[in-house]
Amino acid sequence: MIGGTGAGLAVLLTQRGGTDDHTGRPGRSSLTAGPAPARSTGAGGAQSTGTVTAPPPSAPTGTLPAGYRLVRDPAGFVIAVPAGFTRASAHGRISYASRGGRFLLGVRLRKQLPQGPLGALRAADAQGPADYPGYRRGRVTGTTRHGVRAGRWEFVRDGGAHDGGPRYTCDLSWDERGRTVEVWISAPLGARGEARRHLETALDAFRLPGA
Repeated sequence: MIGGTGAGLAVLLTQRGGTDDHTGRPGRSSLTAGPAPARSTGAGGAQSTGTVTAPPPSAPTGTLPAGYRLVRDPAGFVIAVPAGFTRASAHGRISYASRGGRFLLGVRLRKQLPQGPLGALRAADAQGPADYPGYRRGRVTGTTRHGVRAGRWEFVRDGGAHDGGPRYTCDLSWDERGRTVEVWISAPLGARGEARRHLETALDAFRLPGA
């Protein structure tokens, strides 16, 4: 995913193998909730924590913070993205990237996974060292979205001068309307706070048709 996929962020939409589907990509409103005590997963030093309950989205789709715009994406979802971010798509993933690709906001919709969002993210975390150069600080956390079980995945990977050095990724995944949804952000590690703000705003506005 970006949970379960991904690998570099040198291009607008990255995926594992060298392009970063999350690379710059896995949290959201649940980022505001503190994780429970962690336990080791044995995957590259990553940790899997207990369940964290996130507050429901607080920003209705008509009242976005300054500097954001509401997008009705052709792939069938509504999301808030920072002004100036441009859209790209590849391999079933949609990305909205800042100029130069410093920030990458991604979305993936796919058939509901049998292992559930949390299980899929744990598998992606275990695969992280193979998929992302310099994979470290991997952490998978259980949370909720709109009362439904969800998972959050955060990690850091190596990055080059072209994409701001070490990259931070935060990914939120949940099941909705028969599909598994992933929304993630990737950004230079030093811009982690701004990245989380972009992700939280995107998630607060995120809707699927009929939701």
